[in-house]
Order: sequence, then C-alpha cells, then structure tokens
Amino acid sequence: SCLVGSEMCIRDRLYQEFILRASNAGIIHAHGQAADYYLNTDKNCDEAEKRMRLLMEDKDNLSAGDVHSIMSAISMYMIRGNVLSDGLEDVVVTLINWGYPIEKDSTGVYVMLSKREKSL
Repeated sequence: SCLVGSEMCIRDRLYQEFILRASNAGIIHAHGQAADYYLNTDKNCDEAEKRMRLLMEDKDNLSAGDVHSIMSAISMYMIRGNVLSDGLEDVVVTLINWGYPIEKDSTGVYVMLSKREKSL
C-alpha cells in the first residue's frame, strides 16, 4: 500500500519518536539517528553532540556505519549553511584522529571519503 500526505507525516513522526525513545533508553545504534534528528530537525547542537558522543563511547565497537551516520548528519547540517559548534567540530576532529577518512570538500563541508577516494 502507498502512504500519502498526512499518513506519511504520522508515520515519520512515530518513527522519530521511536528513535528518540530508543536513544533515551540507551540503544546504542539509535544514537546516530537521534543525533541527526536533533541537529537537522530540532536544531539542538548540544543534544546532537551528546548523542554522537554516546555513540562514540565504545571506540572499539564503533562501526563504519555509525561514523557514516554521524558524518551524514554533520554534512547535511553544513550543506544547509550552518556553522558547526565547537563541540561538533571536536567530534569530527576526534573521528579524524581515530583514522576515519574525513575531510572538507571544495565547499568547506566535512565529508566521509570512500576507501576508493582515500587511496587516489
């Protein structure tokens, strides 16, 4: 079945509520999506940074997908013309220091490089 208009809004709102509750309950992999919500929908940099740091707490179990989730949220935020807070900038610097292939593109937006781009 296909959802239209208000049905999609209800579904999306319910999903966001689910993700935020899961993150609040300590479900680690919900933190990335919660961070994206707080950064790009709610415009709450402090809460977004908190969720990113919760995701990053266990460095040894941080997956490339988790890092991609963080960087997608940050990239979208920057693409929309926003400047990163010092805390969000520190999140990116920490990931770079941990060896993740992240750099600024020609427009000044942080992006995560693919393995192929990094080796070129």
